[in-house]
Amino acid sequence: MPEAAPPVCANCGTVVSITPVTVKGSGSGAGAVAGAVVGGLLGNQVGGGSGKKVATVVGAVGGAFAGNEVEKRAKQQVYYDVLVELDTGGTQTASVGDVQYLEPGTRVRVSGNNLELL
Repeated sequence: MPEAAPPVCANCGTVVSITPVTVKGSGSGAGAVAGAVVGGLLGNQVGGGSGKKVATVVGAVGGAFAGNEVEKRAKQQVYYDVLVELDTGGTQTASVGDVQYLEPGTRVRVSGNNLELL
């Protein structure tokens, strides 16, 4: 009697590519407020008279912009789109947060956005 063929793993395959994706964070306003306060305080240390007022305003505006950018960068997220060529034909992409053990050629089983090393 011939041996039965091993069962086909419909969701198994080989990693073809890994693409990092960065999702920009959004500012809540807290960074802008904190930056404006710090910038205003620093600007107030410069000059005297009306020049001091201008420096305070410029410092507050610049600080607000810088604070907002810092907050957005701190909140940005990075994930990876991993393209897998399935053994049964076709491809599937999984979005994962860590690719430490993955590289093109790695054998994996795909389950939604989870990848299991084979």
